[in-house]
Amino acid sequence: MALEFTLNHDAPATAGFDCIVVGAYGDKTLTPAGRALDAASGGKLNALVQRGDVGGKTGKTTLLHDLAGVSAPRVLVVGLGDAAKFGVAQYLKAIGDATRALKTGPSSSALFTLSELEVKDRDAAWNIRQAVIASDHASYRYSATLGKKKSDDAGLAQLAVSGGDEQALAQGVAIAAGVAFARELGNLPPNICTPAYLAEQAQAFAAAHAGAESEILDDAQMEALGMGSLLAVARGSANRPRLIVLKWNNGGDAKPYVLVGKGITFDTGGVNLKTQGGIEEMKYDMCGGANVIGTFVAAVKAA
Repeated sequence: MALEFTLNHDAPATAGFDCIVVGAYGDKTLTPAGRALDAASGGKLNALVQRGDVGGKTGKTTLLHDLAGVSAPRVLVVGLGDAAKFGVAQYLKAIGDATRALKTGPSSSALFTLSELEVKDRDAAWNIRQAVIASDHASYRYSATLGKKKSDDAGLAQLAVSGGDEQALAQGVAIAAGVAFARELGNLPPNICTPAYLAEQAQAFAAAHAGAESEILDDAQMEALGMGSLLAVARGSANRPRLIVLKWNNGGDAKPYVLVGKGITFDTGGVNLKTQGGIEEMKYDMCGGANVIGTFVAAVKAA
């Protein structure tokens, strides 16, 4: 299940979420939101940091319960490492660390405050956008063919990001949706994700979004266009090929962007030459096509 995202303007100490996410650096200093929670708790949070119960090392996460003066029942402190070296890679890692720590467990909603931090050569909009994209990526779980998820393992469902840029949030949500769409197609087994299935998914998405168009070419139409190379490859499979064309005409008079992606849903070519243990990954040979469809999904949803 994809996360739901909102923006938060409330003070961290009084915000109504199941968990508040703040940061601590390797030198035992807290982020601004962390300092606000420390002040609300009468210095309790900083005392835990100074005592070593809460660490600031990169990759370290500490979940605290019932911190006095804080409305949320839980506070997650994420280690950020050396403050002088904090940049893009550290920020993205912190997002993933926080999301994975809350992926399972009783917290269904959380406030992510690390978007308030200054990231070198990036602005506040980038912080919000990446908070959405990276957290949705970290929370993704393939389950289409794995059976029902246990009801007692619900975990994080809603994430609020500190900030006020609604456009950046919407862009992040759109990009995250495109990434998830592509990942799901790639992870499906090839007996399900056939050329016909890919075409059906593309058509269904276009039909559900005004302004989006789809055109699917079959064998006869491709042969009429002289697409002999593609059809020659397709003769090796019982599943007939499809050429998927997706169009989004929302740019006015601007020159269009054209993306092309290979979508071979299972590459058996040269199977006798492939090293042992690699053939099962040949279902990913269609990820070029999946990425183009995912990019289309992101562009349409961001419009």
